[in-house]
Amino acid sequence: MRTKSYLSLLVLSVSMAACVSRIENIKPQYETKSQIPMNVNSITVVQKFNPYSKTPESDQLFSKTLVQNVEKWAKHRILPISPYGIAQVTVKEASIIELPNSQNLQELEGRLDVVVTIIDKNGTALSSAEASIRRNKPALPNLTEEEHKAFTQVLIAQLVDALDKEMEDILFKKLNTAHNLRNPIN
Repeated sequence: MRTKSYLSLLVLSVSMAACVSRIENIKPQYETKSQIPMNVNSITVVQKFNPYSKTPESDQLFSKTLVQNVEKWAKHRILPISPYGIAQVTVKEASIIELPNSQNLQELEGRLDVVVTIIDKNGTALSSAEASIRRNKPALPNLTEEEHKAFTQVLIAQLVDALDKEMEDILFKKLNTAHNLRNPIN
C-alpha cells in the first residue's frame, strides 16, 4: 500500500516538473486581444491598499507581481485616443493568500479588486466601473519552491484574464458610451 502511495507521489512529482516548465511559457489571454479605444489621453495605475500590512512575507512578492500584471493589462488593453482625460485604474486589493485545509495542504486564494475611472482634465470623475475577482487554486502536496511559484503565476494570470473578461464589455459600452468618442472630454 505504501509503495503505491510513494509511486503515485513520484509520478506526480515528475509530471509536476514537466508542467512547471510549460507553465512558465504561458502568456495571459488578454495579450492576444486588440486594444479598446478610450476617450482619454493617458492611463494611470494607482494602488490603494497596503499589501505589507496584512499578508505574510512570502505573499508580498505575489501581491506586487499581481499589481504589475494589472498595470500591464491596462496599458495593453486601453488605447488612449483623446487629447484630454485620464483612465485611472485603481487596484483596491491584490493578494495571493495561502489557506490551510483539513489535509494540511495549502490552498491558494487570489483576490483582485479593480476600479477603472474616467477623469476629465479638471480632475472630475465622470464614470467608473468596478470588478471584484476571486479565484481558488488547490495546492498539491510536497511542492518545491519553484513549483509553488509556477502555480502562483498561473493563478495570477487567471485573475488578470478574469479581470479582462469582466471589464471588456464595460470598457467598450459603459465607459465609452458615457463619453461619446466623437466629443473629447473637456
